[in-house]
Amino acid sequence: MHSLIRYAVIFVAERAGFFHFDSMGNPTKNFSTSQRACLIKPGEKYSRQVLPDLESKPETLHALFNISKGLPKLRKLSIYTAKRYFPRVQDLKALRYITALQKLKIEWGGKSRTKKEEIGSDSRKLKRINGFRQESNAAVIPYLPEHLVKLDLQCYPETKAPIWLSPGSLENLQKLYIRGGHLSALGRTHDGNDKWNVKLLRLKFLKELRMDWRVLHDAFPHLIYLEKFKCPKMTFFPCDGTGVWFDREKLANQPLEELELTWSFLSKSST
Repeated sequence: MHSLIRYAVIFVAERAGFFHFDSMGNPTKNFSTSQRACLIKPGEKYSRQVLPDLESKPETLHALFNISKGLPKLRKLSIYTAKRYFPRVQDLKALRYITALQKLKIEWGGKSRTKKEEIGSDSRKLKRINGFRQESNAAVIPYLPEHLVKLDLQCYPETKAPIWLSPGSLENLQKLYIRGGHLSALGRTHDGNDKWNVKLLRLKFLKELRMDWRVLHDAFPHLIYLEKFKCPKMTFFPCDGTGVWFDREKLANQPLEELELTWSFLSKSST
């Protein structure tokens, strides 16, 4: 492309807010000033991408998740959104294209600008999915990427757990963090047959979450480490004064690095 034509394209694209460019005319990852999320240079292997102010972006994440050309190796992703009903059906479908994704963080905050008609449309889709769940092929039901090993949810705005937060759809999940929000129950199990494979569980600032130790321990049979902080409706937990419980026997056979723990916590905790 002729240099003058290239500069003209850059000028028009930046003026329209389609992309953000640096002083050399190269596209940047500054999503907060652009209307489309774009990939950087092919040689730059980013393992993490933060998406701020998601509600001002395109209607779905397809502009970002054009995986066939851009993000097949993305392993860690953080998303900040003011949309109360995020992720919607189309968002979940887009996320599943990131086949290498292992760590996902979603933080809800701010005032949602989701249109009422969008909420109604998505709600109807989820009702149809729930209504025909037993008959449907699991491959067509929108869940989070199946290879996730760590899921971090902050300030989840609803009281009921979403359909995608269930042990049957997150069989590879090792670490689950839920902090803040209005969640009153964890992901549903089906006839007691689905058990979480989670080894590390952190629950903080969950005033509405109601569960006793027996129920949680039965749902998380592989649990090694639990951290519970300011969850007043969670009762009869054998945690120490700092809100920590761990299974010393299982911990002895588990590399701490895999759990993102250090030996320093052992001197402050007890079984």
